[in-house]
Amino acid sequence: MKIHDLVKRLAALDPSDPRTNALRRDVEHVLMQALRAEGIRASEQLVASLNAKGHRFVLSARGKGRRQWREELDSGQRVIDIYTVADRVHCISAVRYQAMRRIELSPRARRIQALRQRFYDRYMVVGQRAYRNPGSRLSPAERTILLVGELEADLNNGGFSQYVLNKGKRRARAALAALTAIRATRTATLLAAALARDATPAQLGILDARFNRSREDLATLVMQSLQGM
Repeated sequence: MKIHDLVKRLAALDPSDPRTNALRRDVEHVLMQALRAEGIRASEQLVASLNAKGHRFVLSARGKGRRQWREELDSGQRVIDIYTVADRVHCISAVRYQAMRRIELSPRARRIQALRQRFYDRYMVVGQRAYRNPGSRLSPAERTILLVGELEADLNNGGFSQYVLNKGKRRARAALAALTAIRATRTATLLAAALARDATPAQLGILDARFNRSREDLATLVMQSLQGM
């Protein structure tokens, strides 16, 4: 299915509809295929093709190897964000579809939001250093951030099969230890099942669905764990 048809179907649903998760992942898959084949310019061409079909995606953020576009629906009541990164370190696509509600965050929600932002900021810095200089030494905290961050990125884009294929079972076992240490028990259980010798592609697909249905806030769990160290 073409990306226009996928985004059209996505925009026709309410963001709370369970069907949006599968459509969002399908759009991410199309973006990832283009990124791997031709880089960031391929993402720009895909978004341009969407706008040629009547969408109104506007470039909302731009950096070296990074692009983010946003389309507002129903006078801004709903938004679709497309985020891509394609540089020497990362190859990531993400699609977010949400209702825009003006809600005053509680102090606890603001603390959690800040923790998440700190995690992703640190993950980008640690990842760039680690991948550019494979021999560089990481602190235990940095290694935990890297292992959990790259696990989450691969699961978002291609599920457990992509993660194990890209990173290998040895690194996946290190990630499993990190998940256990931060008490991400649900994700740890799923990863352990994915690493089983007899895990079939069909079983991995079931694990992907379980991960997406009951996500743990891995970023917050990491940062809360590091605060206690």
